Amino acid sequence: MLIPLLPTPNQEQLPLKTNVCAYGGASGYVCGEIVDFAATVTSYGLQFHPVTKVSMNKPCLEGDEGTPVYIPTNVPNSKQMVANAVGQVIRDEKNSEINM
Repeated sequence: MLIPLLPTPNQEQLPLKTNVCAYGGASGYVCGEIVDFAATVTSYGLQFHPVTKVSMNKPCLEGDEGTPVYIPTNVPNSKQMVANAVGQVIRDEKNSEINM
C-alpha cells in the first residue's frame, strides 16, 4: 500500500512560471518553466489540446519523447528532494528547439 507523504500538485494549483525538470534520453537533465496551460501542440501530424507548454533550457530531441516531467519539491523539515510527476514530454513540431 502506498501512502502519499506530500500532496501532488495539479494544474489548478500551479502558477505560470512554475519550475519543472526532466531527464531526457537524448538531452539529459533539462529544466524550464510552465508558459501556457491551454496550448495546442502538433506532434507527428496529430494535434493535442489542451497541453501544458513548458519552455526548457535545452532543445527537445527525438530521444526525449515520453520522458517524465516533474516538479522538484523539498521534503518538509529536510534537505531531501522528491520529484512530483506532472506529465511527459511530447515534441512540438513548430517549436521543438525550446519547448516540451
